[in-house]
Amino acid sequence: MNTDTFENSVMKAILDGDHPLLDQLRKQYKLATISHTESSGVGLFVHFALDESAEKVIPEHFVLKDLHLEISDVESGAGAILFVRNGWIDFLEIHTYVGNWPDDPHLRSYKYWRLKASSKNEEELSDTRDLVKLETELFGI
Repeated sequence: MNTDTFENSVMKAILDGDHPLLDQLRKQYKLATISHTESSGVGLFVHFALDESAEKVIPEHFVLKDLHLEISDVESGAGAILFVRNGWIDFLEIHTYVGNWPDDPHLRSYKYWRLKASSKNEEELSDTRDLVKLETELFGI
């Protein structure tokens, strides 16, 4: 399985957006290498090692979890969660909503979960990231 291209595509999507914190994470990711990958049967965990010159982000502990993926051979779609620990990118979890992980995944498209305009807790998929929702989740604003 050629996971490097797939993993890089998912990381590019999860770090996309016009926000200073996402800018910092993109800079960190340029200095990151994949230390190891684990399969869970319904997804995978991609663990990163960062160069010591990488600048920490604040807040130091959070997750980005608003990414929805359309992947080849995954009928129900998939989610991705990026874990940041101690100010550094730690690992990426990619998982199916239903069913097993394919042998050779290919990212077809992606969208972001955002709050519906008419609701404070109901979400819908969008081509653009909801930066207000992102800030609320990260900083409690």
